[in-house]
Amino acid sequence: MFDYVKKGLIGMATVCALAACSLGGAQFSPEEIVTQAVNESKHFSAYYSEAQMKMNLEEIQQEMTIREWRDEKASKIRVEVESANGEKSVTVNDGEKILSYTVGEDYAYELGLGDMELPSYRDQVLKSLSMLQERSDIEIVGEDTLLGQDVYHIKATPKQEGGLFGVEEYWIDQKNWFVLKWKNELYDGSKSEFTVLNIDFEPQLDENIFTLDFGDKEIEIRNIEEMNPAQEVSLEEAVELMGEKFLTLEDEVYSLKNIEFVGVDSLSHQEVILSYHKEELPQFSLSIFKPVDDIQGTALFGGEETINVRGTEGMYIKNDYLTMLTWDEASWRYSIMVENPSITLEELKALVEKMEMLQ
Repeated sequence: MFDYVKKGLIGMATVCALAACSLGGAQFSPEEIVTQAVNESKHFSAYYSEAQMKMNLEEIQQEMTIREWRDEKASKIRVEVESANGEKSVTVNDGEKILSYTVGEDYAYELGLGDMELPSYRDQVLKSLSMLQERSDIEIVGEDTLLGQDVYHIKATPKQEGGLFGVEEYWIDQKNWFVLKWKNELYDGSKSEFTVLNIDFEPQLDENIFTLDFGDKEIEIRNIEEMNPAQEVSLEEAVELMGEKFLTLEDEVYSLKNIEFVGVDSLSHQEVILSYHKEELPQFSLSIFKPVDDIQGTALFGGEETINVRGTEGMYIKNDYLTMLTWDEASWRYSIMVENPSITLEELKALVEKMEMLQ
C-alpha cells in the first residue's frame, strides 16, 4: 500500500456536567466548545507561532520546535522544524509552489501546488479536533491559563479502544478559540504533546519570509512529481513485473481505468494498483502486494472489524481517514481503498467474490 503509506501520520478533574457548563458567563457544552474552536479559529488573516512537539512512541523519543508564519490572504506559509539534535528543515509555500529544504543538504524538493495546500501542524490539530465528536466522548475538565490567556480544558476518551488516537486533551483559548495545547496518549503508553510557546495574531510579515535563500551555496532543486516511482502498465506487464499471477476484478458497473506498478528498491516493495471508475469518476482502487505481516498488522487506524472475505480472515476499516477492505489470499495481500463513500461493505464483499485469477 505504498501509494497510501506515503501519503504520511502524525502524527495530538471534571468540574462540569457533560450536558452543559457555565464558563465565562456563557453556557457551553463540550461539543459547543469543539465546534467553536474548529469554526472560529479558521478566521485569522495572519499569525506567527512557535510551538514544541514531544513524541514518545515505544522506543522512539523525539522533541522538536516548530515555527510557523502564515499569511492566509495570500495563501503563503513558512514552517521551520528544528529537532533537539539541531537538525533543521524549512518548508515554504509562496502561493505557487512548495519548496522544502533540510539545512546542510545540497538539494531541495519542489512540488507544484495544483489543488494542494501545505498543511501546518495547527491544521492537523484542527482536523483531529473536527472529528473528535465522532470518535470520542468529550468532557470539560475545567479552565486554565496558558500564555496569559484563559483557556477551556477538555478531555476526549475514545468510544472504541485502539487506533491512531487514545485519550486526548485540548486547551483552547477562550478569546481566539486557538488550540494552545494538545495531548494524546495511546493505550500502549505512546504519547504525543503539542504546546504553543508563543503566538502573535498581528505579525509583521516580510515578503522574503516566504522564500528560501540558499546564499552562495549551489542547491539542486528536485521535482517530487518527477520522482514518482509509479509507472503505468498493462495487466500482462504487471504480472511479469510482479512475477506471479494475481486476482483481478471485472465488473459491468465499475470499469478498470488504469494500472500502475510501484517498485521501491530501497524498501524491497513491489505493488500493483488497479483504479476503478464509474461514469469517469474514481470509485476505489485495488492494491496487490506481498504481505510483510499478518492481517492483524493492518489494525493501526481505528474502526477495524475482522470479517470473512472469500473464505479467509480479512479486515474492514472505516474511520475518519479511510475506508479499506483487506485480506490475504495465496501469496498476495489485496487491499481495496474506497474513494466513493456511498459504497457499502456489503457491496465490497459482493465485488470481491467475483474476482478471478488472471488467465
